[in-house]
Amino acid sequence: MNILGIVCSPKKGRHTDTLVDTVAAGALGDGDTYEKIYINDLKFVPCQDCGYCRRVNGCCYRDDMQMVYDRLMEADGIIVGAPTYYGSLNAQAKMFIDRCNRFIDYVDNGDETWTFASRIPDRKYLVFAGTNGSFGPDCVDGQIQVIRHLCNDLNAEYVGDVFGHQTDYRPVADHDELLDEARRMGNRLAAAIGSR
Repeated sequence: MNILGIVCSPKKGRHTDTLVDTVAAGALGDGDTYEKIYINDLKFVPCQDCGYCRRVNGCCYRDDMQMVYDRLMEADGIIVGAPTYYGSLNAQAKMFIDRCNRFIDYVDNGDETWTFASRIPDRKYLVFAGTNGSFGPDCVDGQIQVIRHLCNDLNAEYVGDVFGHQTDYRPVADHDELLDEARRMGNRLAAAIGSR
């Protein structure tokens, strides 16, 4: 089993990073692999809506996202971690997600509607690990909606999510209940992958 962690926070070793690693720890067994990518370390441009990926199964920009595309294709399970900025996903998360548009096959239904199917043939399984410094659970609905769209693009089943709320006052690393929940979410991720 190959687990890929996508950390969209600019802060390494902090709340989002810890939560992603803890979910991964709950998923991993003997012989499994785990790779983590820090989106903030990469050099890539935001999606320019140039239309290239509508015509070709790929992206015209030859930047660090090409490596991410390869890892996404290889992964069985994906853990996306992102902090909350201004009540939504942070910029790094949105840039990453927007560039995953290249995996969408735009299918004209012939009746002025479109179907957006994934070009990835192998089923993936995805967990979202979100954090927010001062907010509570009231800010997560919009984030989950965006992550569900990402799941469609990646041909991924949405296994679930785990949130570290109010991390300005309660750090993830000191929150035993949350860490237990994250490990259980990792167990669910492994079970989902194993059941396919």
